[in-house]
Formats: sequence, C-alpha cells, structure tokens
Amino acid sequence: MRTIILLLTLFNMSVFAQTVYQSQEVEQSANPTGGTMLLNQFITANLRLPIEAAAKGLNGGVYVKGIVEPDGRFTSMEVVKSVDSLCNREALRVLGLYRSWQPARKDGKPVRQEITYPVFFRSPPIPNYDPGENVLYEYFDKDQVLTGEESEYAYRRVIPVDEYGMIRADVHFQQSRRKGWQDVVTFPYEKLEMWVKVHGASGADSVRAIRATTRTDNSGGPWEEVVRQKDGKLLSLTAYPGMGKAPYLHKEYYLNGMLRKYETQVDSTLNTTIWHDTGLMNSVIETNPATGTVIHEVWGSDGLPLVAEGDGWAKLSGSSLNGLVVFEQGKVNGNRKQGRWVGQLADSTLVYEEFYENGKFINGKTVLSGKETAYESEYPIAPRYQEVLQEMYRFLAKNIRYPVEASRNNTTGKVAISYVVNEDGTFSDYRIEQSAGKSLNDEALRVIKLMSGKWLPGMHKGMAIKQRFTMPIGFNTESTVSVRTFSR
Repeated sequence: MRTIILLLTLFNMSVFAQTVYQSQEVEQSANPTGGTMLLNQFITANLRLPIEAAAKGLNGGVYVKGIVEPDGRFTSMEVVKSVDSLCNREALRVLGLYRSWQPARKDGKPVRQEITYPVFFRSPPIPNYDPGENVLYEYFDKDQVLTGEESEYAYRRVIPVDEYGMIRADVHFQQSRRKGWQDVVTFPYEKLEMWVKVHGASGADSVRAIRATTRTDNSGGPWEEVVRQKDGKLLSLTAYPGMGKAPYLHKEYYLNGMLRKYETQVDSTLNTTIWHDTGLMNSVIETNPATGTVIHEVWGSDGLPLVAEGDGWAKLSGSSLNGLVVFEQGKVNGNRKQGRWVGQLADSTLVYEEFYENGKFINGKTVLSGKETAYESEYPIAPRYQEVLQEMYRFLAKNIRYPVEASRNNTTGKVAISYVVNEDGTFSDYRIEQSAGKSLNDEALRVIKLMSGKWLPGMHKGMAIKQRFTMPIGFNTESTVSVRTFSR
C-alpha cells in the first residue's frame, strides 16, 4: 500500500510539474523579477536592430508566446505577431537570454505558465543603404561636407556592414569622376586574434576572440573597436570620439552574448549599468573623480533592492582589477559610500579594503599574497614619464628628426599616437589615432618607441596596471614640433 501511495504521489507531482497553466488558472501570475520596467530596460539594452529592416523604418512589436518555467527561464517560444523574419529572430534571441522570471504559483507551489510578451522595434529610415550589397553610403560635396542633395555629390564613403550595421570589411573613400566612382583612399578592416578574459557569475574565463577595428578617415575622427568570439557572439564594443580620447561608449557581454556592462562617458562623468548573468539588473552607478561616486540603485540576484532611495548595503557584480574579478560591497548612505568597503574574489578572499566618510575616500590598502600596499585614491592614476614633464619635452625635441622629404615639401600636421603603458613601464599596442602622412607618422612613432621603459606605470588601488596613453605631436617647418599629452 505504501508503495502505491508513493507512486501516486510521484505521478501527481510529475503531472503538476508538466502542466502548463493560463493566467486565470493560477493564484499568482508569472512576472519578471523586479517588474516589467527592469525587463524592458534589459530588452532595450540588448536589442540589435537588423539593418535591412531598420533601413525601411521600424515602428512595431514582435509578440512572443512562451512558457515561464519554475526555474525562471522562458521556453517553448513562438512568434504570434510578426514584424518580419529578421526582427522575429532577434526578439526570440533577446527573450531567450533573460532567465529572471518569477514563476506563477498554484497551491503555493511554482508552476509553468504560458504568457505572451512584446518586443518593440523602433527606428527612423536609414538612407543610402543598399540591401543587395550590404553597404552604407555617405555622400559629400566638393568641400567634403556631408550632403543629402544628389546634385552635390562629389565624394562618398562606402561602408560594408553586417546584418546589424557593424563594419565588416575595408571602408573606401571615393571621388566622382568621368569614369564613375574611384577610390581616393582605403581604410583597412583590421583583425587581430587574441585571448580575452570574459566575466561570469563567479569569475572570468579566457576565450579566443577576434578584435576588429576600422577607421573611416585620417583626421582622428570617431571609430569603433569590436571584439567577438570565434562563433561571432559579441564580447565587447567600444566607441571612441577620436584623437586618442577615452571612449564615450563601452559594452561588455557574457559568453552567451548577453550584455553585462553598459558605460557612457559624458565629460568627466562615467555612467555604468551592470546586469547579473540572469538578465536582472545589478547596479546603476555614476562616477566622477571631482565629485565622487554616486550609487543610484543596486539589486541582488533575487531581485530584492539592496540600495533603495539612496540607502542600503551594496553588493556589486564583479569588476576587473589587474586580471582579477573583484566583487565589491559596503554600506551606502545618501547614495554615497560610507565606512568600510571591501573588494573580494568569488571565494571571499580579500583583495582590498577602503574607508569612506560621506562618500569621500579616506584611505585604502590592497592585501594580496600576504603583502599590504596602501594607496590614496580610489581612481586610477595615469602613467607618466619617469622624470618631470619638461624633461620629456627635452627628450622628444632632442630625438625627433623632421623627415627630409616632408621638410622639402613643407609638409606639416599633427600626429596622435596612443600606446599601452605596461606594468613595467614599457610600451605596446601602438595606434595612430590621427595621421599627417606616412613620413610624419613614422617619425612620431619612432621617437615615442624610444621612450619605452622610461615611464612609470599607471596605478590603481596600489597596483601597477596597463593603461592606454595618447600623445599628439605637431610638426611644422618653423618650430619643428609641439607636444601635448593626455591619457585614458
């Protein structure tokens, strides 16, 4: 008899688990953890607009029917209202990434429930996109100013793009001539295979990746760097304003292609939003070296607010520190850090501790391998020449040689070169951020390489770090050179 009762109980539990309920059949309907506002923000942040659809203009929603499982996943998805096949596929991708649903409940137990959720696509039409060639065109007048008047077309930029509008091949700048459009200059699509550390819920994994960059002009204008896994999934996207300045946009992704971090830089203020690996938002933080760190909101992985209305105990998702993935936590009062804050590895090993008073950094120390190192700033300190700045100027003036051909032709201009200052003060990963022609570029690069090893590295939390630095060098035939520096 006991065996029969047990079998019946197991059978009933199995049926209970497999049954899919409608909203009117449950006591509590399935809902996204933290509410629909957080889910919609997740969708907006992760959604990629298929350029072929966006080029025509988009203003519609894809409605997806599926099952919210007891473990928070959204499965068995199908489109019940379509925009087009490209948008349908993207809507399914994004909703499939989100794993933070609160399941429906019946008789006090979590159960499966069928729901329908919309994903909206909105975009103004994109002119001058050729869907047959997958190419964007930008047209310029005789003064190389952007124009939409066909009668003024004198130059054009030909930008090959992938299905989401990202550059996929060499960019060509062309001039209209009697024989048609002819290349003036080609900007190569540069690819570099590399190892990249990718953040996960409990640390970082190293994966093979491809970094791709393409510039669209020689004037030090804006450009993007895209890092992908070998299977094409995004790992990061960084947009630069040009001239070697710090990026104004940076995105990092989990291995499954879900957005982990979204950063925007406006003047000196960095706005950062981070998501848990389930798709639930973790934190919204604003940092400015002049005014300090403002912690707006923090949520735990269970969807409960950890910092609400400016107060609470923040637990921040892992951030990178010199190859380590560090999880930070501490008290928040009036949106500001207060008291003792610690940075720990996933196994709770202490990496550093810091002390704050009403958001003001008091002091900190790094604790690694039994060694303590004190530091006096919560923000990274830029790398610098070993001696005073004036000595660096003297070094450059002594070693720069104006190229003979450039001098003879009275060629002048500004070359901006960025490079990574490594932990030991040596340089690597040189980039020409602004060009003044090959001979001046080569000379600026040659003399900058002479300084490799003569610099002090950047510092963060008491540790030497890799940091990119940019040095613009101006060439003119009268005063020879002028130098200005800034880092990022």
